Amino acid sequence: MHTSMRRFSSLPVAPAASLLRSVILNAKSLVHFHRVSPAIDPSLSALRKWSVCTNLQMLREPIETNDFLEGAATAVDRVLHAVHSDDFRAFVGEKNKENDVVSWLQEVMTQKRFDACVFEMEEACKRGVKYDLRHVHFENLGLFEASVILDKIRLQVHCDMVHTVRVTSGHRDFQVPKSSSMLWTFESSTKKRDWKIVDFQDISLLDH
Repeated sequence: MHTSMRRFSSLPVAPAASLLRSVILNAKSLVHFHRVSPAIDPSLSALRKWSVCTNLQMLREPIETNDFLEGAATAVDRVLHAVHSDDFRAFVGEKNKENDVVSWLQEVMTQKRFDACVFEMEEACKRGVKYDLRHVHFENLGLFEASVILDKIRLQVHCDMVHTVRVTSGHRDFQVPKSSSMLWTFESSTKKRDWKIVDFQDISLLDH
């Protein structure tokens, strides 16, 4: 009996302070998850949602997720209209003819993403097709992924949208609604929130 008791008494016991810290951290994580989860894309599993929350929790300065998503929606709408505009089309066709629309796109995008937009417009022009974006309606908008590496934070936003597009090709001219499900990637310094659009792609083309 005494030998058995000594065996149990020799087992390591977590200090009370360490246990308390663990409980407090877990409680804070649950509170943070409860606060942030409504802004996370509903298609994600619980584990993926938890991953987004824990990565956001690494930031010293928290992100107001609702404010961020409102800003992201505005940026997405403006960028889509800009890359379908006559001003952008003129810039591509006349090679580096600067205008306010192009200057704004270069300001909010990385150079790599801007160059990709130029290439996409060049390809459309080669096919003799003109796309004019009339309206964008958001059906779903949510955080899809979050990562913090060194002094950079990167957030992916899942956008389900319906575009109303006017298509002109040869003698044909018609207007169609087009559904799309896209991932938009935003990146910023963790110290100074200066968000830039890194990429946007149709989610069906990505492997997640």
